[in-house]
Amino acid sequence: MAVHELIIPKTGLNMEDCYLLSWLAEEGEKIEEGTPVF
Repeated sequence: MAVHELIIPKTGLNMEDCYLLSWLAEEGEKIEEGTPVF
């Protein structure tokens, strides 16, 4: 399985961390560029 970097846009000037609470894609699911995953 390949690992790819996810780019998460900052929601404010002071944002340093981000916690993902749920995924829209299942583990191992193939996704296309631009498909929402979280």
